[in-house]
Amino acid sequence: LEGDEDMIVQEIMTTDVSFVTADTTIEDAVGIMRNEKVQTMPVVGPDRLFVGMFTVRLFLKKALPGYIRSGDLPDVRFAPDLPQFHETLNKMRTAAVSTVMDANHPTVVAENSSLECAALLINPKRRIRSVPVVDAANRLIGLVTGWDIIKELYR
Repeated sequence: LEGDEDMIVQEIMTTDVSFVTADTTIEDAVGIMRNEKVQTMPVVGPDRLFVGMFTVRLFLKKALPGYIRSGDLPDVRFAPDLPQFHETLNKMRTAAVSTVMDANHPTVVAENSSLECAALLINPKRRIRSVPVVDAANRLIGLVTGWDIIKELYR
């Protein structure tokens, strides 16, 4: 990068993006994510309209008891319901990803700067790993990760 130039999202985004629909089971979504070695999966509706993001973190968070999610029990080794944790994860297999997805996940458009993406990715309140790229109609057209930004800078 020279001077004040900033890459735009279109130059760094991944366009070959897998996605699931809101009614996809968690088990199927996790299978796709395992095969693709990713921790986030965009969720779309008809015409690839972006409706949310399914993540491993949200899935685990939903399966944990509330007092652990909130941080009220700092040492989870003594949590009374840890034996039920795996059972809860198992029961959630057939639930739809829409029951766990982040429906307010931030998005960008292709004309946004990589700086805007980087700011979203490091926001401690959001804890996101990827930013979906949508068109003017909110259709999913790509995805940007921190790696996409870094690898472009060090070409």
